[in-house]
Amino acid sequence: DFYDLCDELGLLVWQDFLFGCTLYPADDAFLASVREEAAQAIARLRHRACLMLWCGNNELVQINGEDLRRDAGLRAGYEKLFHALLPEVVAEHDGVTPYWPSSEWRGTFE
Repeated sequence: DFYDLCDELGLLVWQDFLFGCTLYPADDAFLASVREEAAQAIARLRHRACLMLWCGNNELVQINGEDLRRDAGLRAGYEKLFHALLPEVVAEHDGVTPYWPSSEWRGTFE
């Protein structure tokens, strides 16, 4: 109903993938699961006129910025998920709607 109404009224939707507030694993099994779930979410919503943006997560950099700056391993895992895997899946399954890695992303972990 939400998306139908947004389509009807011309409202635009910034669609987050379901990641927020914490850092996530970046092991192969977890990433495979994310790949499948993201592909399903994209297939479900990509046809919507209201869809203006896919966003990888909600404010993970702001909440976990100190850890991401301090720990290269955590940062590498974060980048693998939100800067490599999700944009790849969006490009593969949508190819039209832009992707943004995180709300408030400014291109740096600073």
